[in-house]
Amino acid sequence: IVTYTGGGGYICGWNTTYKDISKADYFASYSPYTHVTGGLIYFRSAYRSSGSAATESYRVWNNTGTGGSPGTVLGSKTVTLQVLDAAIPAGGALYQIIFDSPIQVTTPFYFGITMNNFANADSLGIRSNTNGDSNPNTAWEEWSVANGGGWYAFNNGNSWGISISQFLSPYMTNLPPNAALSASDTSECVGSTITFNGSSSANETSYNWSFTGGAPASSISASQAVTYSAAG
Repeated sequence: IVTYTGGGGYICGWNTTYKDISKADYFASYSPYTHVTGGLIYFRSAYRSSGSAATESYRVWNNTGTGGSPGTVLGSKTVTLQVLDAAIPAGGALYQIIFDSPIQVTTPFYFGITMNNFANADSLGIRSNTNGDSNPNTAWEEWSVANGGGWYAFNNGNSWGISISQFLSPYMTNLPPNAALSASDTSECVGSTITFNGSSSANETSYNWSFTGGAPASSISASQAVTYSAAG
């Protein structure tokens, strides 16, 4: 596991010379799985400079772009760089992202990160294997408009000219969870109790309820009775 630097930052991540927009890896075969539920990323570093409004969007793309490059975004989830900065210690760490809903894939796909509103003093680096370990190369990047735009494989002569895989590991399943939630009532008097029920959900492994203004304020049970002491 290594981290390549270049372009005033990271080859697999943010660099201030080229200001690449996105970094992604290609996944050609994944049977019998059908949905991406999230992923695990090994970051070398994440730093938000003072006043930066940077965010990173974790995305799944299909392969309908030019020459099988990333095309349509099938789903994404955005996290602020400030949150990531707080989660990644010096020296790096694994970071987990879970999509709000499972993302169905029917063709080869890409999983990766789009960097939004990054400042020159911001930093983001992703771990990878060593040049030549991945044959064929699976790493891709999206160039900034100022540098011509478009997607390029890392082993392209116009890109970095190396053959690697980035540590971008999607979580996959062929049994995507499907939430089915109900409430015993949606309009009640102050002090009344409402029962919330998720037991009709499919392929669930756990529950995590949040009840703003209610008692209890949270629950991990399939069904929970909640009392509201104030209107809202």
